[in-house]
This record gives sequence, C-alpha cells and structure tokens, in this order.
Amino acid sequence: MAIKTGFLNRLLHPSSNAPLITFRVAFGALMLFSVLRFWYRGWIEMQYLEPGFFFHFESLEWIRPLSGNGMYFLFAAMAFAAVGIMTGLLYRLSSIVFFVLFTWCELIDKTNYLNHYYFVSLISFLLVFAPANRRFSLDVYLGFVKREDTCPVLFRYIFMAQLAIVYFYAGLAKVNADWLFHAQPLTTWLRGKEHLPLIGPMLAWPLTPWFFSWFGCIYDLSIWYFLLKRQTVYYAWIAVVAFHILTWILFPIGVFPWVMIFCTAIFFPPAFHEKCIAALSRMFSFFPGEPALLRLQFAGLLSAEPAFSNLQNASSALPTHAGTQPNNMAKRKFLIPMLTVFFALQLLLPLRHWAFPGNVLWYEEGFRFSWRVMLVEKSGEVWYRVKDKSSGREMIAETSSNLSPQQQRQMCFQPDMILQYAHFLGEKLRNEGYDPEVYAESFISFNGRESQRYIRNDIDLMQIHEGMSRTLWMEVPQ
Repeated sequence: MAIKTGFLNRLLHPSSNAPLITFRVAFGALMLFSVLRFWYRGWIEMQYLEPGFFFHFESLEWIRPLSGNGMYFLFAAMAFAAVGIMTGLLYRLSSIVFFVLFTWCELIDKTNYLNHYYFVSLISFLLVFAPANRRFSLDVYLGFVKREDTCPVLFRYIFMAQLAIVYFYAGLAKVNADWLFHAQPLTTWLRGKEHLPLIGPMLAWPLTPWFFSWFGCIYDLSIWYFLLKRQTVYYAWIAVVAFHILTWILFPIGVFPWVMIFCTAIFFPPAFHEKCIAALSRMFSFFPGEPALLRLQFAGLLSAEPAFSNLQNASSALPTHAGTQPNNMAKRKFLIPMLTVFFALQLLLPLRHWAFPGNVLWYEEGFRFSWRVMLVEKSGEVWYRVKDKSSGREMIAETSSNLSPQQQRQMCFQPDMILQYAHFLGEKLRNEGYDPEVYAESFISFNGRESQRYIRNDIDLMQIHEGMSRTLWMEVPQ
C-alpha cells in the first residue's frame, strides 16, 4: 500500500507545465491546418455527401453524416475548436468539441479509417483532462482561469505513454515474415521511385527495401526508449524528424509525419519548453510575460525526472499560484482510475488479433485500432452475383451508383466491407420483392503475390453475419 501511495503521490506532484503548453499550441495549429486542408481539397463532399452507402463500424450504424450543409457546419465548428485549443480560448469546451466532432467524422465510414485519425482522437481525448490552458492562453488573459506555472507530472506522462504505445506496437506489428524476410510491401512500394531527386538512385538498389524494413522495425520498437532518456532525447528526436520526413517524401500520408514530429517534442526536458514559451511570449506581446523559467529552475522543477523527495522540497519554494496546493492534487485523483482503464485498453486492443484464427494481415480481424501502420499492400477487384431463389434468375449487381471510387477501391480488400455491402444489396433487393442470395467474386494481390480469390464464391453472404469468423467464408491465403 505504501508503494502504491508513493507512486500516486509522485504522479500528482508538481512539475513545470510548459511541455503541456507547447504541446497544446502545436497540436491545435496542426489540427486547424488539417481541417482547412480537408475542406480545401473537397474531401467533405467526396467522403460524406456523394456516397449513397456508408460502411459503419459494428454497432455504430447510427453514426451518420449530417444532411444538407450540416457537414460543412460540423467542419467549421471543428476548425473553431482547433483554434480554441491552439490559443487556449474556452480550452476545455474546445477540446471536448474537437474530440467529439473529429471522432464522429472518423466513425461515419470505415473507408476513411487511418491510424493517424485514431491517434488524433486519442490525443484530443487526453487533452480534455489536461490543464494545458494555465499559461500562454486566452483563458488566462481574459481571466477565465487562474495562471499556474506547474501541474502534476502525470499530465506530461500520459502523452508520453500514448506516443510510446504507438511506436512500440507499430514496431511489434512489423515482426512478421513478410516485413522482415520478404521486405514486403516496401519492395512493391519503392518500385518506380527512382525519379525522386537525390535519393532516387538509392531507392533502386536491391538491398534498400530490406534496409528500410529492418530499420523501420528496430526504429519503432526502440525510439520511444531513447526519447525517454534525457541523455539521448535530442538525438532520438533528430532520428524522428529524419524518419518521418523521409516517409512523407516517399508515401502520400498527409500531415501525420508532422503531427508525430511535433508531438514527440513533449519528451524534451521542461527547460526546453520554458524557453519556447518565453520566445513565443516575445512574439505575441498581448500575452502576459512568462517569468517562470528562472523561478522554476531555482525551485528544482525543471529536471526531466525529479526524485520524489526533490518534488516535495521544491513545492514549498513555489508561490501559491503555481498550482501545488495539496487540495488541487487531491481533486485530480479521480483521473487515476479513468486513465488506468484507458491505457489498459490501449495495451490490450492491439493484441486482440490473437483471439482470432489465421493471418491478421489477410483476414483483418483485429487489424484496425492496433497501430498496424503501412504493413500490407493489397489491390484487387470485387463484384457480386445475385440469385433470386424464387425465379432462379442470376444477375451481376452494379455498385458504382452507391459507392464513391475511394469506397470501391477500399472495399475490394477489406472483407468486413465486402460483407456489409452484400447485406445492403440483399436487403435492397428483398425490399423490391426478390428472395436474394448474394455471392462475391473477389480477387486480390497481397504483398506482391499473384492475384488469388479472396472471398469464397460458393457461400451466400446473406447467411454470414459480422460476428462469424472470417475463416468460414474467406479463402486461405497462398
């Protein structure tokens, strides 16, 4: 019990809140850019207004796009919420609004799922509980909250832990035969990249995909450890920058590399962030001054991992507005059970594929929400044979009128989406008076292999339900 109490006290004792402040500003700015970019490129209409059918997540079919101009209003609200996070204006409300709206959009259609969207949802959820508006914020400037220079070190640790989980599980997922012993899918992806300036000739070397595969696995498995160590954090961050800029150049993955580059800066010692805030305060003179750097150094609260005894002694040297009062700490103890459940789920969800038989890269049971980043290259085609049991008549069902080109491409190699659309077709025909059986004719190429049948074409998909094991109605990979 004493160990447990000591651990909780350590989490709730004060440290500089500067890492949270710079994290908030960077994250809000990146989210504002992402939302505006999404709008500018016409993706709101393409992904939420044009399709006549949406691939829902299991039990979440009630999450639908808003009608009319509703989605444009939703994205406008999301942009204002991102501004609120960045500037610290109505920060708590802004964080909640952004988390809810962003996650709502993410869950409308499986087609649009990306690991970095999931990451943004998790980070915005954690920001709801973090006191990241207590300095360098309009909330402080307008008197909505009281300025504080410190917060429990717990709030910095939760973001570091989330980033470490992402990297570690991304690396663990790469420990498979295709990635390490066949250099796939990188061998497939790097073909045709010889035209790139400077690095193009190197990408044509036969050993390059192998080097990138092994380096990527080792990098993901270990980078979080070197970011945690004060002696290596800056060198590790240089590796983060180089790695993510290279992936940004080679692959069209949007702003995710920049999100990771700026988010991992939270591993830097608090003194670095204090200097950033001081520099920002000089640039934006309407914010109050930031005299905390020297005072916190004197109090001993800028070390990367201060000992518990140092924290106790240092807290007495701080003025009361620094946020170290025992009552404030006690009020936050309710967060420990919530965060325990949150991180337990984060540790278990990526392992759930072990509960299902077969290769997760083929059957994709347990694939999403598990940090399987850029692990597989699938391409193929699918069409449906529909048979009316009462008349015996067969026909080929047309899909382009209900699905966008992006949905059609994604559906070809995602079995749960193939199944969902089969049920949609069957129910539509049933409402028209038919008694349908629906069969899929699907073929995919998987990580450079020759094309093969994906879904068994002798099984009526109307008799298959989402909870059934996919090994019952999919072909075995070759």
